[in-house]
Amino acid sequence: MLLAGIVLLACGLRMVNLDWDRGSHLHPDERFLTIVSDEVSAPDGPAEYFDTAGSPLNPANHDHWYVYGTAPLFVTKGVSAWLHDGAATGAQPARAVVVGLDRIGVDLLDPARRTHLRLGIPQ
Repeated sequence: MLLAGIVLLACGLRMVNLDWDRGSHLHPDERFLTIVSDEVSAPDGPAEYFDTAGSPLNPANHDHWYVYGTAPLFVTKGVSAWLHDGAATGAQPARAVVVGLDRIGVDLLDPARRTHLRLGIPQ
C-alpha cells in the first residue's frame, strides 16, 4: 500500500503543471533530445538506413554526439510526427489523441484548434 501511495503521489506530481518550462526546454536532456529528433529524418530505404555514414537517422551525421541510444530518439520522432501529421490532417486516432490531451490541459492546439506540435518541438 505504501509503494502504491508513493507511485500515485509521484504520478500526480508529474502530471501537475506539465508546462513547467513554458515551452523553453530548460532541462538539458529533454532539450537535446528534441533538437536531435527535429534534425534526423527517415531514410529512403533499408540500404540508406544501414549506411551509417550516410543515414539521415544517424545523429552523428548531424554533428551531434548522441549517447542515449536510438530507441528513445526513434520513438520520440515517430510519435511526434504521427501526432502532428494526424492532427493536422484530421486523421484518426492521432487527431483524437491530440484533442484529448489538449482538453486535459496539455497545450497542443492553438485557439483555431490547429496543432502547434512540430516533431517534438512546441512552436
